[in-house]
Amino acid sequence: MQVSMTGFCHLSEVLEDKIVHIDIKSLNSKSFDFNVRLPYIYKELEQAIRNIFSKELVRGKIDVTINIEWINMPATAVINKALFKNYYESLWEIKKELSITDYEPDWFAIIVRMPDVIQNTSVQINEKEKNTIIQLLELGAQKVKEFRQQEGKNLINDILERLNIIEQSLEKIKPYEHERLENLKNRIIASFNELHFNQNVDWNRFEQELVYYIEKLDITEEKVRVRSHCKYFKEVAANEPLAGKKLMFIAQELTREINTLGAKAQDFNIQQIVVMMKDELEKIKEQLMNIL
Repeated sequence: MQVSMTGFCHLSEVLEDKIVHIDIKSLNSKSFDFNVRLPYIYKELEQAIRNIFSKELVRGKIDVTINIEWINMPATAVINKALFKNYYESLWEIKKELSITDYEPDWFAIIVRMPDVIQNTSVQINEKEKNTIIQLLELGAQKVKEFRQQEGKNLINDILERLNIIEQSLEKIKPYEHERLENLKNRIIASFNELHFNQNVDWNRFEQELVYYIEKLDITEEKVRVRSHCKYFKEVAANEPLAGKKLMFIAQELTREINTLGAKAQDFNIQQIVVMMKDELEKIKEQLMNIL
């Protein structure tokens, strides 16, 4: 099964004195790029959280945000005034830039919920709360993983449909191949005659050179390789898990063969078909960038 690197999950849990909100977002990346935003009281869990997501999601740009909504504010809680002011100024600036005039939000209610605005260095979380947060994050990682698996299935189905279009395009080339070689041969002979080289010409040698030249422009080998690469691509997609990079390598080989086919074609009709094949291949490569 192939897996996408795109996923999302939101979880909320009511604890004794707070509601914990967890947002997890995953995008494509060449490596495991992890970023987590935690309230101060959960900072000690950062490494454990990283380990959960590196194990479950393997690769991608992973953003995890945990926010606390206090039900009963601890008496020792302190508002970080400088951070509150910074959030307010940034949000107000965005409001002006976007010319938002028909909406006046409750700034205070919004900003106090933002990360680290309310800090409480004296509050210690117990083992039960730690375990609850870890379990929530493990559940979140699983949900994102399931999201990615479904997204990967959809992407692969789309990619395989486009691969079939490329294979079908090879069949569309057939009607033009014989006519292409005849036109090419006649064009060379006509150009040769225009140069008035009819006298003292070894026509046997000329025909040998002509056959050699036309054979160099034969596209049979490229067509066979394109079919072979398409077949191998399907086998890898069906049988090898997490093969995004390998599938991209195969797509690059397909690119080379299709480019060569187009360069050797020297026929308008075939080149039009090649352009359509390239278009489908580019879409495949764009999709593969999201495959794990």
